[in-house]
Amino acid sequence: MNPFFIALSLIFIANSSFATVIIQSRIDERTWKISQAIYPLKEQQIHLSVKKTPKAIIRWYQIFPDTSKIYKNANHPWEKNPYQWVGFGQIDYERQELTHFRNQKNGHIQKSPGIKDSNERGLSPKVFRISIRNGKGYIGYLTTFFNVPGLFGSTTYQSRHYIGGG
Repeated sequence: MNPFFIALSLIFIANSSFATVIIQSRIDERTWKISQAIYPLKEQQIHLSVKKTPKAIIRWYQIFPDTSKIYKNANHPWEKNPYQWVGFGQIDYERQELTHFRNQKNGHIQKSPGIKDSNERGLSPKVFRISIRNGKGYIGYLTTFFNVPGLFGSTTYQSRHYIGGG
């Protein structure tokens, strides 16, 4: 799997009712920030954190799309009714626990947005995303689209939120 596009979901089990967890991030030794996405250079170090809660289990998940398929919102030019809108293409995602980051304690569940927060347009932009750049400048930011699935007839919303592009 190419490491250039990583969406992370977090299940945080703690002593409280079901609630949302806020993920903080930091690139190298910069200031901690709360945002839905970060864009580090591939040689930069990434730090992630959540608020410490007694008796908590923290589980990190990597979410990635199946890029072996070509998805579509519109018919391809060689199909009947070319370019006709057919609805939002359903992109397939997989979730894999990053077990080496797991804490071992007991409690209740809190979570950050994940696969289940997807809608007809795709994975929610609230899912924390790490898009690694190969370099600085415009070309470097273009490399953040590595591993974004091909989506013929993608909408601006889908491209802007790294759901699919084409």
